[in-house]
Order: sequence, then C-alpha cells, then structure tokens
Amino acid sequence: MPEPLFLGGVSHDVPVFLVNPSFEVALLRYRAEGGWLESTVEPFAELGFGLRFGSEAAGWPPRIRRGYAEIDWRLISVTIPVGRNEYRWHDVPISPPAEALVRDLRWVLVVVTSLDPHRFRLGDLLNHMLGGRAAMGRAPLAVRRAPRFEGKTRATPRQKDRRRR
Repeated sequence: MPEPLFLGGVSHDVPVFLVNPSFEVALLRYRAEGGWLESTVEPFAELGFGLRFGSEAAGWPPRIRRGYAEIDWRLISVTIPVGRNEYRWHDVPISPPAEALVRDLRWVLVVVTSLDPHRFRLGDLLNHMLGGRAAMGRAPLAVRRAPRFEGKTRATPRQKDRRRR
C-alpha cells in the first residue's frame, strides 16, 4: 500500500484484494447492435459491487451482498455466495501491515478486473476503476470463533509436573 486512497476528500489506506476471475478465459456478451463485448465485471454488479468510484457519503464502497473475507494465519480468503455456488479465492498471502489494516477496518475492498495480474500497471488499474471496467465492493471480515472442544483432554507429563509445583 504505497499510496493512500482519497475517499470523500479524506485520505485512507484501503486494503485491496485484486481478482481476475477470467484470467485464462474471456467472458463475452453479444451486443444487440452486433459484435461481442468482454463482460468479466458486469455480473458482479448484480451481487452488490459498484462499477464506479463514489463517495463515502453515498455509501461507497458498497457492501457485497452475502460476501465476506477471512484471515487465517497470514492468509486471506474472500467468498461470495451466488445461489448454490460461490466465487471463492482462498489462501492468498497477506503482509502483516495489510492484515492489521483489514482487521482494523473489518473489511477489504474486492476489485474484480479483466487486467492480467502479472502485467498491469497501477495506472491501468486506476483507469479501469474510474472507467467502469472494474467491479468494486467491500467484503466484511468474518469473525471466526474458536471451535469448542467437547470432552476432556489428557494433561501432558510436563503439564502434570507443573501442577504438582
């Protein structure tokens, strides 16, 4: 996160989870006036993603309906249920500063784009985000509870020794 992002005139560090769901394929849509149009990001608008930048006062970034993020041991995952299926991008390494920011904000900005994740420049991404060619939405951080342990455990010899002292 080298540069802060300005939202509503206020500078924020915004954690971004960048996704290209059609990296090895192209999602195409036939236009009524003829020809084909690449349509990787449009289906995500139906899931609550925004296709243009907005202001915080206008509720930007929009919350993804039913979508959520999880962090587990320096790995972040994002899940977006769609009917009986789901988009799921899991176990992506996250740096300690980015993890702290996601935990502090309790959300991550998911940006869906058709850019090649290995060859794009920041300017290309911003042009897509400003030009309606990227879908953006806020995935809240899911709170995971520690599993309850049913039953008793045996103390290790070391634990038994500590109890005797």
